[in-house]
Amino acid sequence: MEELPLCPDGRVDLSRLPGLVREDTVLATVCAVDSETGVVQPVREMGELLRQFPNCRFHVDAVQAVGKLDLSFAGADTVSIAPHKFYGLNGSGLLLKRGCVPLAPQIHGGASATDVRSGTPALALAAATEAALSLALAHQTERLERVSALNARLREELSRRPQVRVNSPANTSPYILNLSVRNVLGTVLQRELGKRGVCVSVRSACARNGEPSRAVLALTGDRRNALSSWRVSLSHLTTEQELDGFLQALDDCCRSLGAV
Repeated sequence: MEELPLCPDGRVDLSRLPGLVREDTVLATVCAVDSETGVVQPVREMGELLRQFPNCRFHVDAVQAVGKLDLSFAGADTVSIAPHKFYGLNGSGLLLKRGCVPLAPQIHGGASATDVRSGTPALALAAATEAALSLALAHQTERLERVSALNARLREELSRRPQVRVNSPANTSPYILNLSVRNVLGTVLQRELGKRGVCVSVRSACARNGEPSRAVLALTGDRRNALSSWRVSLSHLTTEQELDGFLQALDDCCRSLGAV
């Protein structure tokens, strides 16, 4: 497996992509929006480059993008989507694919409904996904504007706190903001914020405990900072009062932990 290096802004270095694709390369994949830093990858440009390699399929993880940002997946062969990210039901998912892309079933058995998955389709999950996605797309622009304003305010407030480092570059998804407090482990700050009623996440849900954030480490090159990193998630439901409460709780934590 080969990994594309990152540019200083966190986006993959597409100039290196053609040199990494070999004759036996069958799949290239990218996360459209990083779940920890919010970096938005050049999906369309990557798809255009991969057209010169007809044996290589292009998969896009669009979990953090769909229903939030206006991105083009025109060059993708497959796109994965998680409805719970736009207020659908947990436990359901979508995989979009080009008609010419063959898929081997992971659950074998009868093919009464579909030849790619045995079993009766979950109609309630499918209907809920359609309803949630329709609502998210209908209100995407206004929600994005509101969250962008919240993100800008939060960045401005945090810039006045020298002990806090904003790891997310400027041009990222406003729904995600990755932070570190100097010399304080992310898990420690997460626990202290939790005591004050503030929920944040440390690394992605699939990461192992005790390891630095791979995304932040790749972005900053600073292992200690990556161990201190944690993520704030914003939505159109976030209020100004909640931001005030978060900032007060963060200040309290920094004082109690000696990070001032």
